[in-house]
Amino acid sequence: MNKNDANSDYSTDKNFYGTYMFIIEGHLDPSWSVWFDNLKINYVGPNTSLYGIIRDEAAFYSIINKMRDLNLKIIRIEKKDDSI
Repeated sequence: MNKNDANSDYSTDKNFYGTYMFIIEGHLDPSWSVWFDNLKINYVGPNTSLYGIIRDEAAFYSIINKMRDLNLKIIRIEKKDDSI
């Protein structure tokens, strides 16, 4: 590891900030929105989409970990923009 590794783009939150859509299998009740950092919940056929702004890497992985803890099957994750 060289001294520049700590300053690489991978260590900054700008890579994570943006609008994301998570698609999970099945229907999740809209009341779960609060637990998922107020992401909007919509239904896409037999699946659920959670959509909204993720502010940093910690928030991104917090959502992923919550999905894991609930044993939800993640079908797809899409970053919708790169705005900062």
